[in-house]
Amino acid sequence: MNAPTRHWHPFGRTEEEDHAILDNGGDTGWSNENGRPAPWPQDFLNPNAGWVIENNTQNATENAPF
Repeated sequence: MNAPTRHWHPFGRTEEEDHAILDNGGDTGWSNENGRPAPWPQDFLNPNAGWVIENNTQNATENAPF
């Protein structure tokens, strides 16, 4: 049986699995507003939630060390 909450997570994990990763010092791939590793928001894959993936290409080019 599949957990009904997994459809919102881009890696198919539950929120409890994200917390277990964080509790063991791992990184979920998501950070909170303070830049600390955090569980993924449960509405991340909802197109009406307003999440926007930031494009860091310009910043990376401007700050390149070469």
